Amino acid sequence: MRFSTLTTAIAVGASGLFSIASASDSHIAKFDALAAKHKGLIDLDDQLYNEITSGPRSYSVAVLLTATAPQFSCNMCREIDPEYSLVASSLQKANKGKKLDPSEKVYLTRLDFLNGKSIFQRLQLTTAPNIYIFHPTTGDLAKANPDEPTVHDMLHAGPTADAIVRFVSSTLKRSPITLIRPLNYAKIVTTVFALLATLTTLKLSYRYLIPIVQSKKLWTGITLFLVLLFVSGHMFNQIRKTPYVVPDGNGGVSYIAGGFQNQFGMETQIVMVVYGVLAFSTVALAIQAPRMVAPQRQSVAIWVWTGVILLMFSFLMHVFKIKNGGYPFKLLL
Repeated sequence: MRFSTLTTAIAVGASGLFSIASASDSHIAKFDALAAKHKGLIDLDDQLYNEITSGPRSYSVAVLLTATAPQFSCNMCREIDPEYSLVASSLQKANKGKKLDPSEKVYLTRLDFLNGKSIFQRLQLTTAPNIYIFHPTTGDLAKANPDEPTVHDMLHAGPTADAIVRFVSSTLKRSPITLIRPLNYAKIVTTVFALLATLTTLKLSYRYLIPIVQSKKLWTGITLFLVLLFVSGHMFNQIRKTPYVVPDGNGGVSYIAGGFQNQFGMETQIVMVVYGVLAFSTVALAIQAPRMVAPQRQSVAIWVWTGVILLMFSFLMHVFKIKNGGYPFKLLL
């Protein structure tokens, strides 16, 4: 009697395990078919979300929770959608022809808000997009709390395919997915036509362009402009991302930043113009004025350029005093 009872219990237990395994196999077959049908990406609704994330499961699931409809005005949702699809298609191509164990499978899925409002409410989501990874509940890769997904830090990582690949591989401790980007034929054709048009234009205008390209005055002007631009602090602005101007707190605008560790965009332009006028005035006073034949014109030029230099240096010292409040000297201003 006891032997019969023990046999029955073993049979019932085996039957239960077999039914669970059969159900899991049928789910995996279903998800494989959906992934193959849509280039590796499974679109979910409420029911399919619950089905693919419910246990027991030996596979991993990544879910993109998004809102791409125009009424939501979610720019990042539209940005990440093709990147996420690229990761899904690349994963499908990488696994094509391979016989993977269920524990090695990773399904990339997508749930739009319009198709899963109850899921968004259950997860208490107020922003999109989000990427959740659900770990296996059974097998060697099972987690202690498999129903608590790992969330992708979208704000800092960014909505790019490379960031998604890093998140998936680091979370699941797997080799990174090799992204296979499709050829952009439109871009290739546009580039070829643009190159041909440029070469044709250069060939037709060669005789007119050569004198310009070989002009010493042109290269002198470009060189002087670049020297003045970089001496005035242009690269400082680019590196520090400094503001152009700032409010002064009294309804006005501050163009000059106090201190030597700060600088505004307009301040750079002001200093550049001052340096340029000073340089031009010095050259005119030293080279152009002595060449004048008429004494009266020469005297006027000397007084004018001397006055310009005096005014510009006075303004430059005034700017320096703003930068360094303790500077005690001034010229005119």
